[in-house]
Amino acid sequence: MNRITRIRKGFEQAGEIVLKIQKRMETVEKEFRKWLDENGIEAKDFEGVVEELSQNLYENTKEIADHNSKFGWTLAGAMDPFIYIDDQLLGKSKEELDAHFYNYYSEEDWNSYKVLKKDIVGRIDPKWNELIDDCFFLFENDRYKSAIPVLFSVIEGELGTTLDSDEVGTRLVRDMKRAAKGEEARFRKVVLYSIVKCFDKGLFVRNEFKDERKPVINRHWVSHGRDNPNLWEEVDFLRLITVLNSIQFVQEMAEEEKTS
Repeated sequence: MNRITRIRKGFEQAGEIVLKIQKRMETVEKEFRKWLDENGIEAKDFEGVVEELSQNLYENTKEIADHNSKFGWTLAGAMDPFIYIDDQLLGKSKEELDAHFYNYYSEEDWNSYKVLKKDIVGRIDPKWNELIDDCFFLFENDRYKSAIPVLFSVIEGELGTTLDSDEVGTRLVRDMKRAAKGEEARFRKVVLYSIVKCFDKGLFVRNEFKDERKPVINRHWVSHGRDNPNLWEEVDFLRLITVLNSIQFVQEMAEEEKTS
């Protein structure tokens, strides 16, 4: 079972019928019509109910993504989707969200971190192989701060490749907004949306050097030597590799769509 199918199966708990329709329309239509009949809904309302369920699922997910991503957390391909798409995260502070995702990655002897690492290494552009290996080595040997500037470069490079864009910084974010706006597939749109919001409101937001430091680590300040590395934390490394894997996830979905 590939990763996209596994994640979609996870979403079935929130919208089982909608997601099955995306895979096997004929079989699911029969099952869904039976469900409609059992719940007293006329079969003629089939298409309308499907659209309503799909839209509600999308809007709820979008709201959660909007909240999480403003603090630098995106929906990654190697992540358990229910860790991210959780109503209970709405309203939580940056510190609470950071603790939530840190605990997720570190529990059970860092099992989820190891899954994420394996996925990133397996999909990264070969030109980044040595650097990304060094980044993980630094993190695992409590030298993660040295990896932070490198990860920003890798993220920006991978995003440019994904969007086929020669732009950088905020102009690259602009291209990403256009891609998200034109995306029709709801699931991929949510992943793209989380990345757009993360960059636009957090990681890549324009913050003048004379202004107060933003709560979320910022590419502009890091890349131009204006940030204070003493403020960088382990969770910032986890935040950045999560974003990197989200970008890879968009790449994977696009590749699968081309071959389907």
